[in-house]
Amino acid sequence: MEEEKQEVRMEENEMLVKEGTEAGDIQISQSVLNSIVRKFTLSVDGVVRFQSQSLMDGMLDILGKRSSDRSVVIDQSEDGGAIITLTLVMRFGVVIPAVAQELQNTIKSKVEELTGYKVARVNVNVCDLELPEEEEEKEQEESKPEQAEATEPPTDEIEETEVNA
Repeated sequence: MEEEKQEVRMEENEMLVKEGTEAGDIQISQSVLNSIVRKFTLSVDGVVRFQSQSLMDGMLDILGKRSSDRSVVIDQSEDGGAIITLTLVMRFGVVIPAVAQELQNTIKSKVEELTGYKVARVNVNVCDLELPEEEEEKEQEESKPEQAEATEPPTDEIEETEVNA
């Protein structure tokens, strides 16, 4: 019978204590891990942004100053490795599994390289897709002439109004 791995939720300001050295202990906070994860997540082509809970969260995402981040969750597995869960928006048209796998590999290697902290898993939750801005603008421009035609009054009415005025 396999042993079920237990996950331990880490607090935002919790310190991850590394092995002590002759000079002393090295401590890395969860907010440092969050910063590393956020930076390298957004560097992967196909990732648009993190999930935003509100307009304010979205603004804080852009500024990188969110104190409580629900789109990056870091738990600790029973064996002490990090379990990182990301909830994000990808660009419409990308191959989602390929982008997610690249993201998993990037986050795992960068966190381990920069902190020495073992990453057990990187879970990727794609909550939405967004069109690239250029395509969105093009779609809006294409729909404008149709809207303009529908809102213009018939030519006959304009002539009648001018005659009566």
